Amino acid sequence: MNEHDERLPRGPKGEPGERGQRGEGMTKGARVAVVFLFVLSLLVGVTSVAFTLTLVNQSNHRWCDTLVLLTARPVPKPADPAANPSREQSYVLYSDFVRLRRNLGCGLPG
Repeated sequence: MNEHDERLPRGPKGEPGERGQRGEGMTKGARVAVVFLFVLSLLVGVTSVAFTLTLVNQSNHRWCDTLVLLTARPVPKPADPAANPSREQSYVLYSDFVRLRRNLGCGLPG
């Protein structure tokens, strides 16, 4: 033993006791409770996934509607971007929105 250890030393080991009969396992009530909790957790998980998918689908529809609105009128590419940089920026934004619309599967503009 360590000199800093304040516990008392172990005494002699006693005789083993009688073990008795082996248990039967869970009671019927415990089995019903385990099955109920499993079904309940499964139901909550499935409901959560379904709710999440519904919200994501609604959000994607809103994004598609927004992108369709933003790309409804084509923006022509400016002939001379240096002469009017704001038209060049408008064209770049329009091109980005068209690309995003295609990537999200919202269809082609027009």
